[in-house]
Amino acid sequence: MYCTSTQLKLLSEHELVSYERQGKLKLPQSYCDFMKTYGDGTYNGTICINSPDFHLINIIFLSTGL
Repeated sequence: MYCTSTQLKLLSEHELVSYERQGKLKLPQSYCDFMKTYGDGTYNGTICINSPDFHLINIIFLSTGL
């Protein structure tokens, strides 16, 4: 895998469970596995995978009325 970010951050099981509790949701297992193995960051210069940002998600939902 070609990574372009120098700030990759692997997530622990504890962090993922905390995200699920905070967001009151269940993250897909494949996403959890990826985040524990590779972490968040930019891959191949085009794909950006991040950990959940519930503040941003709330803003989007409020602005779109979803």
